[in-house]
Amino acid sequence: MDRWGIGIALLAGVWLYTAGWARARQRADGSLATRKRLLAYVTATAVIAIALMSAIDTFQSRLFSIHMLQHMLLVYLAAPLLLLSRPATFWRQGLPAGLRTWPTGVREWRAAEVLSHLARPAVALGLSTVILWLWHIPTAYDLALENDVVHALEHLTFFGAFLLYWWPLIGSPSRLTTNAARTVYLAGGGAQSGFLGGIITFSPRVLYTHYLNAPRTGGLSALADQQLAGVVMWFPGVLIYGLAAALTMTGE
Repeated sequence: MDRWGIGIALLAGVWLYTAGWARARQRADGSLATRKRLLAYVTATAVIAIALMSAIDTFQSRLFSIHMLQHMLLVYLAAPLLLLSRPATFWRQGLPAGLRTWPTGVREWRAAEVLSHLARPAVALGLSTVILWLWHIPTAYDLALENDVVHALEHLTFFGAFLLYWWPLIGSPSRLTTNAARTVYLAGGGAQSGFLGGIITFSPRVLYTHYLNAPRTGGLSALADQQLAGVVMWFPGVLIYGLAAALTMTGE
């Protein structure tokens, strides 16, 4: 999907969400349709737009560090903010009356059952870890940079996998009911991404041949750019996991 398509999809989502949010507010359902949820949705949309429609997307094929920043924006900011906004609830409310009950019956129950299984903490952590590491295999990463369809698939699977990762923490209802469980879960996510970031940072050679052949920008060599990409993956990730811990811990 090109930038026009992404922009139209994002604007349609905002329109549908705000229509549903306003309808819920009119029913005096203030506990559901809060301003914080609306702000979370608008912010998530803005982050996605910055990641996929700004100069970040222009330069991600030239600089590994920019491509890494693009991924961090999607999985560490946009995904949890989108979950906080409860989008499915308000998207459905924003639909015309005749469409609000679709899908129903067995199909809806089966979809909810599948999502319920995928959102189990062990499954969500395992799946997000596998997706993250698989796409950083050099062959897969280079292919995504050379093929627009594969690149779109990479973004979709990253985003979907990390929606699942954040779901046990901030989805409704939360699957992690104790501080100990939340700590272990966040530590697991932080450790695996930090380890991958360390491999990228300290590799003595360029891992992804695409960037060896890409026009150099900013005076960075391909290896220096790769080291910066590893730092971008590691350092902000630690901050986000730490912030998530601070926000989700409760007094027990």
